[in-house]
Amino acid sequence: MEFLLRVIVLYTSLTTAISTDSPVNELVKLQQDYLDWRLEDHPEYGTMYNITTYSDKLESYNMTMFQVRKDKASSLLMRLRKVKVDELPKKEKMNYKILETMLSSYVDGYKWVMYSNLNPVSHLIGPQIDLEYVMSRTRFKTKADFENYISRLRLLPQKFAEYKVLMNEAIRLRRTNHVVSLKGIGKQFEALQVPVNESVFYSPFATNIYATDVSESDRKFSKAFGTAG
Repeated sequence: MEFLLRVIVLYTSLTTAISTDSPVNELVKLQQDYLDWRLEDHPEYGTMYNITTYSDKLESYNMTMFQVRKDKASSLLMRLRKVKVDELPKKEKMNYKILETMLSSYVDGYKWVMYSNLNPVSHLIGPQIDLEYVMSRTRFKTKADFENYISRLRLLPQKFAEYKVLMNEAIRLRRTNHVVSLKGIGKQFEALQVPVNESVFYSPFATNIYATDVSESDRKFSKAFGTAG
């Protein structure tokens, strides 16, 4: 929801903040750069809202990305604070404040990065929940949509390996989730242990593919890939 609100705010301001004033143009460019970064960095969210630019990618959970993201946010914040706020129209001052709040919160919160970020799995979040939800919001209308989905499936082992590294670090630092937040996780994962053609992750190949523009030969290939071990 937080991400969706960001997208709505940014798209609204990007489509209305058209001006020849240099500070306004600088702000609009910053908003666009911020939006592009967030969509690239969180590709699943973009897909859920029908932004397919990065629909063949998955968000990286590599620990090295913590610093990379912080540096990017800091860079954008530095650029933002060079914008001449006093020369902005009233509406753009509000857009400026929104963007500044998001970026400064991100940078200031970095000191806590080695806490909740080390625990990507609980009874509310994790691959046993998130992947099915993202898939249910994914568009399956063209051959490219299925190719993107297949690319994501191929990236899952890497993502799971990154989860394990994070959780092992949480154990080492004694910063794991409370046991209550882990209640029921075993059953959630057990529910995924079904034959391939009964898996929720295979369902697009079994259902969606027949309501698309995908050719018959491509349908057969996609379904064969979906059942490949």
